[in-house]
Amino acid sequence: MKSKKLITILLIICLIALVIVGVVYYNVKKGETQEEKFIDPKEDEFLNLSGFGIFFDEYSGYLKSSEIAKHLEKITITYLPEMFDFTKDFNEEEIGEHYFNNVNVIRDNLGIENVEDFTAFLQKLQALDEDLSTWYRLDILEETFEDESDKENYAYVEYEVSFKNDHKINFSLYVSKVETIEPTYIIDVID
Repeated sequence: MKSKKLITILLIICLIALVIVGVVYYNVKKGETQEEKFIDPKEDEFLNLSGFGIFFDEYSGYLKSSEIAKHLEKITITYLPEMFDFTKDFNEEEIGEHYFNNVNVIRDNLGIENVEDFTAFLQKLQALDEDLSTWYRLDILEETFEDESDKENYAYVEYEVSFKNDHKINFSLYVSKVETIEPTYIIDVID
């Protein structure tokens, strides 16, 4: 009889020990899984966007804030890195030739309407000596927003692109408020 009680007590102790080991093992695995899920925003290959709500709240134009975000995302992720990589070693004559061969694309993407402004834009980027394909974050600087800017029928704001090496480039952005006004976006590098 005593041996049956002793065996029963030992079985209960073993079951309790197994439950404790199982709970500890589960919590350790859960902690490892949570650590594995954290990805550094600099390494996630997505452009992290911030501040576009200002266009929803204060912009009186016809574009949706999502359309503006989509344009800046395209410019930052694809257009600027590819265009700059292609033209970064160009002299002024080659820059002019590139501008005239691609005037409509440049105008649609950056709003630059003459070769002098395009040359100045590229020279500002060249002076910064940045790998434009290492972007990871784009922040609208909400405190700079002006619905009525110095350009008639355009809102103005500044934004900042952060790169994986912790460098930043500041840009100015004019956004058309009227569908009939072209270009829709005017982007420049802020010195």
